[in-house]
Amino acid sequence: MKYLLGALFAVLLSTNTLFAQQDNLQYPELKVKEDYAKSELLFQQVTDWLTDTDLDKQPDVRQKSSAFILSWLMGSPTVTFPVDKHTVDLFTDNPNLLMIYAANYGNYCISNKEDKSFVAPAKAGLQAVVEVYKKGIAITHTALLQALVKAADANKLDDYITKNMKGEIKAKG
Repeated sequence: MKYLLGALFAVLLSTNTLFAQQDNLQYPELKVKEDYAKSELLFQQVTDWLTDTDLDKQPDVRQKSSAFILSWLMGSPTVTFPVDKHTVDLFTDNPNLLMIYAANYGNYCISNKEDKSFVAPAKAGLQAVVEVYKKGIAITHTALLQALVKAADANKLDDYITKNMKGEIKAKG
C-alpha cells in the first residue's frame, strides 16, 4: 500500500513545476523519528488548512501541503495509513479528497495515541471528506461518494467502514 501512496506522492510532485519555487511556504525535512514528533503540531495545522480551505483556492499551497502530509504519513514511525482498494476507488476521481481523508486520519492518530483501532481514525477522515464534499466546490460527484454521504447522514459511518474498508491497523510499534 505504501506503493500507492508513493505513486500519488510522485504525481503531486510532477504536476507542478513551481513546487520547489514556493519560498513563502516551508515545511521541515523529515529524516529521523524525532522530526516526525516535532512536526505533529504542524501536521495538525496543515490538516485544518486543507480541510477548511475550498478545494479551488490556492492550488499551489494545497499541492505543497498535500505533499508534506503524504511525506509525513509515509515516513511516520508511529502512524500507519492503510490504503485498500475501496479507498483508492472512493477517491479516484477526487484526489484532493484523498488528501483530506489521509490528513484527518493522521490527525486523529496524533491526537489519540492510545487508540489503536482502525475505525475511529477512518471515521474522522471520512467525516472531514463528507464535510468538504457537501460544499460541492471542485468535486466530481460519484456513486461511491454519494453512498459515503448517505451513510454519514444516517449516522452509520462505523458500519460503512467495517463493511467497505479493510484497514486493520492504525499505529506502528
